[in-house]
Amino acid sequence: MGLSKQEVTKRTMQSLKQTGCSKLAARPPHHLSGGEKRMAAIATILSMLPEVLLFDEPTSNLDALNRRKVINTIGGLKKSMLIASHDLEFLIETCSRVILIDKGKIVRQGPIKEIMADEKLMRSHHLEKPHSLIPHKHFRGTT
Repeated sequence: MGLSKQEVTKRTMQSLKQTGCSKLAARPPHHLSGGEKRMAAIATILSMLPEVLLFDEPTSNLDALNRRKVINTIGGLKKSMLIASHDLEFLIETCSRVILIDKGKIVRQGPIKEIMADEKLMRSHHLEKPHSLIPHKHFRGTT
């Protein structure tokens, strides 16, 4: 990118801090867990100061703790993003709009909760209505 060493160091430290990865800076990549590698990759991209971010299945194959780190990081970004994911709960937490694509065609687009709450639509495209959009009854135990 033609940046000075000082600018590279500054951007690196800022993006590591932004993603909660400052402690990883001195560790070699082969000593990082899968989740740490994912966060370091996100930090690397953020250090380039992109205008638009593209993510492809950013929460796949992560344990609950690292999945939450990715959700919190992506959810806190003030950037334009395009995210491809089958993790519908993640999308609900991080996106306001959704484009539902099936067999390469746009089926529907709009407010994420409105689209994903349409159980008939979701089933017809081999998806489930996200658990968080299903009303739950609270039962009191009897003693």
